[in-house]
Amino acid sequence: MHKPMYHVKKSIRRPAAKLVAAYRGISPATVYEVMGKRGAMNSTIRPIYSGMRVCGPAVTVRAHIGDSLIILKSITVAEPGDVIVADVGDSSEAVCWGGTSSTAAKSRGIEGFVCNGMIRDGQQVKELAFPVFARGLSVKGTVKETLGWINHSISVGGVTVTPGDLVLGNDDGVVAIAGDLAEELLPACLEFEEKTRKSEKRMSEGESVLQVLGFDKLLREKGLTEEGVD
Repeated sequence: MHKPMYHVKKSIRRPAAKLVAAYRGISPATVYEVMGKRGAMNSTIRPIYSGMRVCGPAVTVRAHIGDSLIILKSITVAEPGDVIVADVGDSSEAVCWGGTSSTAAKSRGIEGFVCNGMIRDGQQVKELAFPVFARGLSVKGTVKETLGWINHSISVGGVTVTPGDLVLGNDDGVVAIAGDLAEELLPACLEFEEKTRKSEKRMSEGESVLQVLGFDKLLREKGLTEEGVD
């Protein structure tokens, strides 16, 4: 029997809470590198204010440009710890989120909001300390008229996001990890960060960045010549 295509799907597969917690100390840049330089949303999607961090399972939304009706619905669908990720048409003008939305989401324990559009009420969002990642700020408001989709696959910032994918964001930007890869990638991410800490410690103690990273050998192999060096 054919299943109906619901506007709103509520049953999604989320990573285990322990796995999400383990990723909270890992940077999005590390995840991007470990995934083979994949999974990063484009750089137009950034934190509204410096210092914002987000880590949690994605609840996805597809909305019409300038219409936030289905986004408001998503706040009632998302569970504590979730990150709402919205495709709102990649607009550099139309607003899809603001202070009221942030207040409602924070009151429900939602982790943060990511979109490929604009938001407003930036100062209020900052005071709420609710993490929002977007293209920027705009004064233009929204209508609330058109249905959209919740918990269907979407594309945001050049990255496909599926409900339940693990989303990480900080000042560098946002990455998404497919839900079935998050556990498999964790050891490599932890190893990468430990290796980075050790390398930076050696540099702080006076070793050359080229020597620590092994690029001195690479430069020689490529035939680099320097004045005063035979």
